[in-house]
Amino acid sequence: MSNLRQLSQSSILTDILDGNNCPVARMRLFSQGVQTNNRIVDNESVAGDKGCLACGNCVDNCPVVREKQRFVFIQNQRTSMALENIVGDDCRRCYACVRACPQVSKTTKEFVAGFRRGEKFVHAYVATLILTLAATGIFSFHYKEFLPGWQQIIFLGTHILAGGLVLLAPALYWMLDRDHFKRALANSFHFGAADKVWVKDFLAYLRSPGRHPLPAWTEFNTYHKIWFVYLVVIVPLLGVTGILNLFDLEQSWPVMASISYGAHILFALATDLLVLTHVYFKLMRHIFRNISDMGRSFRKNGSLDYPFLYDPRQKEPYKS
Repeated sequence: MSNLRQLSQSSILTDILDGNNCPVARMRLFSQGVQTNNRIVDNESVAGDKGCLACGNCVDNCPVVREKQRFVFIQNQRTSMALENIVGDDCRRCYACVRACPQVSKTTKEFVAGFRRGEKFVHAYVATLILTLAATGIFSFHYKEFLPGWQQIIFLGTHILAGGLVLLAPALYWMLDRDHFKRALANSFHFGAADKVWVKDFLAYLRSPGRHPLPAWTEFNTYHKIWFVYLVVIVPLLGVTGILNLFDLEQSWPVMASISYGAHILFALATDLLVLTHVYFKLMRHIFRNISDMGRSFRKNGSLDYPFLYDPRQKEPYKS
């Protein structure tokens, strides 16, 4: 434990966990591996081991593998080294591989699990507030004539409170995890030639998902960077226009009132559409893909089992 604490105070673990390569093999080396009281070689000797056992747990739990290959059957490809080759630079820093590895010690897993805890909390915080703003904004500004007076007050008050809280998100992010806050700013506001290629490939995917694969869905892909920049720029504008709309400006400054109200509605609508897009690519796309897989499997095999649970070279379910 003391060695792990010393490592955490250095930049070694931070560099590994903030990289774009899957970290399970290196985290295993920082652990005790399969300890001497857990692995029996024969009746007389007991040996510890930090080498990969080829159990395949890290491969099975990696979302990038599911995206690229669905399921890896060949045993000598179910190792941490094979996982690194499959993932390449597309690691999403979910650390599912580390949590699944039986040779990574509990203390190391706890450190890895807490490494992005502040960052994940801010993400959930902002997501909850944006959904709250969308729901209360729709009811407060589009259907208020159908609501009783007390409900109008509740919806409007909740909308104002959520708006104020979402404006505090950058400060909260800075307080909880300033290193990753600065990292997100540095990576999200940097666009180059690779982003143009990503957009081109993404548009090709939208036109024909069956023929063109989805571009690499890494942590700072072009879509995520645009979404981050959008939030940093538009959320303050939503706050300013929202505050202006609370005042009765139609009598004194009718032009300003119209601009403020129109801009607020336009930004809110764009945000709602982006949220729906975000939910689709983060969650619904995989659900739809699994439903499609089940339908294809039922047509071929008369079963709803996912096709990637079967060896494509065999007609029967894969058996180890």
